[in-house]
Amino acid sequence: MPSSPVRRAISAALAPAPLALAAAALAGCATPGGSGPRSADQTGRESLASGQAMVTLEPTIGTGRPLVVPLPAARAWLLLPGAYEAVGLPIGQLETERRRLGSGTLRLQGRLGRTRLSDYVDCGTITGGMRAADTHAVTLQAVTVVAPAEDTTRSTVLTTVVATGRPTSVSSGGSINCPTTGRLERRIADLLREAATTAPAR
Repeated sequence: MPSSPVRRAISAALAPAPLALAAAALAGCATPGGSGPRSADQTGRESLASGQAMVTLEPTIGTGRPLVVPLPAARAWLLLPGAYEAVGLPIGQLETERRRLGSGTLRLQGRLGRTRLSDYVDCGTITGGMRAADTHAVTLQAVTVVAPAEDTTRSTVLTTVVATGRPTSVSSGGSINCPTTGRLERRIADLLREAATTAPAR
């Protein structure tokens, strides 16, 4: 758990900004209730109609905790665009003063970069057992904030991912929330850790 100074740095970096507010709006406006009738069983699984298919949503644990990387914040920040590029995220927002990087709003189908979307977000399971994230049109935003750790030779990296999905056959309505699996956030941090051993210090 990060110390109070780290928490304060992260809170300051995450103060309201256009991309963060847009991500919150994206999460709020895509409620499963708009997709059709839904029901839940005792395991926490939920079923709802999305387009012409029935989607089963598995309970998903939300992520959003800062991950520590063995790099000073200034160096981690310099390497962050390369990590975004490696996972297939474009640079849609860059705030150097806050060390905040965002992808902007992405419209995706099936994959992000070379990775299946179902590895990164969970839009449920459609009839036949297929992962809906791999077949639905997915709207995704990612925001990463770098903050100094208490040990200044290290830093914390906090990535927030917000996504919604809808069947490609539906032009309006029918959106469902697609919680993050946590893998994209961990992959970005892992790429920075790898860069710590290969990239020369600046």
